[in-house]
Amino acid sequence: MQDKEAGGRGYKHIRRLRRDGNCFYRAFLFQLFEHYALALAEAKNGDVQQYKKNYNSLVEKVEASKKDMCDNAGYDEIVIEDFYDVFIATLKKLADLNDEFIA
Repeated sequence: MQDKEAGGRGYKHIRRLRRDGNCFYRAFLFQLFEHYALALAEAKNGDVQQYKKNYNSLVEKVEASKKDMCDNAGYDEIVIEDFYDVFIATLKKLADLNDEFIA
């Protein structure tokens, strides 16, 4: 959403990223994690357990994708393991957001 009051110079909200060649991935993953955190906060008044169950199913599918990427897509495990391991660890941490964040 552009900010008209800023003289048309940009947007109301912007996140600066490192320009190291990984900016797309970093931006995408940040938005993905932010979406989960905000959706969990919105679900607090609803069915949080169902949301977490769906989330856990997603994590299981992502974990299974490593074998699929190596077996069917032709990637060597060494090529994807550093990113993949950090991604999975961070994804799992999101499930443990406490009530202070959600409140």
